[in-house]
Amino acid sequence: MDAIDRQVTLDLIRAAAEAVEKVEAFLQAAQFATTTAFDVGLAAELMLDERNHVGDGAGAGAQANPETIALSYCLLSLRYTLDVSRLILQRPLNAHSQEAVHQNRKLADDAKMAGRAAYLSALALWDPTVH
Repeated sequence: MDAIDRQVTLDLIRAAAEAVEKVEAFLQAAQFATTTAFDVGLAAELMLDERNHVGDGAGAGAQANPETIALSYCLLSLRYTLDVSRLILQRPLNAHSQEAVHQNRKLADDAKMAGRAAYLSALALWDPTVH
């Protein structure tokens, strides 16, 4: 990907991230329980231990319906995915330093978090009794 394509792609990713933030702000203004109502650190801890129930201890979102919980985790997954994509594009190509290896591991962890959030979204929809 050349420099122009990278910049255009980065600009589009930033616009997508801003759109996700606007959706979250709109839903929160409408008093809809989204991930912004969750403690994001707690949500991440819940995702690390998939034995926990979706929404446990998540404050206002804990009593939400399955669609609300699923949407919350979808938005969280989007934020992680867009952030990983942005960071990948901002890195130098073919970086093989020790720092690059460390960054790759961090990006891989964040990509896993995106996947876990998407999985929890599916779980909330699949089994509404899990909450």
